Amino acid sequence: MSFRRELKDLGRGVAGALVFGTPFLLTMETWWLGWTLPPWLLLSTAFGAVLLVTALAWFAGFRKSEEKGGPQTVLHWVSETSEIILESLLAAYIVLSLYGVVDWGQPWLVVARIGLVEVVALALGAAVANKILASSEDGAEARPFPEKVALFALGALFFILHIATTDEMDLLAAHAGWVRLGAVLLVSVLMAHLVLFELEFRGQKGRAGDRSHLYLWGEGFLVLFIALLVSFLTLAGLGQFLDQPHEVWLQMTIVLALPATIGASAARVVVG
Repeated sequence: MSFRRELKDLGRGVAGALVFGTPFLLTMETWWLGWTLPPWLLLSTAFGAVLLVTALAWFAGFRKSEEKGGPQTVLHWVSETSEIILESLLAAYIVLSLYGVVDWGQPWLVVARIGLVEVVALALGAAVANKILASSEDGAEARPFPEKVALFALGALFFILHIATTDEMDLLAAHAGWVRLGAVLLVSVLMAHLVLFELEFRGQKGRAGDRSHLYLWGEGFLVLFIALLVSFLTLAGLGQFLDQPHEVWLQMTIVLALPATIGASAARVVVG
């Protein structure tokens, strides 16, 4: 398998982990579990997650393979499991580093503990990404612009509605800082572009067509704009801006933009 194909498989697993596990990832109680659970319980939980992911990889077939039976089967089993766990850890550390939850100046054991907790939910997403969102021969239908905008908005709203009500929005906005928030915006555009046009999720051929790279990146920025707008309106409607300065409004909106972008992009893939 080519290096480019391996990168796409890796990216697809990371994206799948985020689609299915972001709400778990942005939960304060989850972080506290990583910081406070007794080591024996944390390791037991992580070991149980590894067994579950192994079963998913084995029975659901995370990646298509022609290896059948014999000694190669065990190697394939171990390989798939390792990849799913790697993709889950990458997804967790990328997002938590963006928001400043993980500080790489911390002792390595503290960083590792958070990753072990997060892998429980994220690994499930990585394991089923290829099965649920896999590419098919049928391309997505060419939707009119208003329909695309509505689909992006609905996906973003569906994905963030329960996240926007939490205290984590205020905490992350205060802690992240403007440099990190700028990185959140850049990663959001990159995520939209990869999910829609690069990672070979369902309907990619129809979405991309013969359009130029400039057009495709433009659609990524459109997804970000819609994600920001939906995030702002959702936070405002839920009263999250009450008694907050305007600067915090912007910070909280940007914090929510990444999960909103993931939801918008996933909706386009799922619905077509």
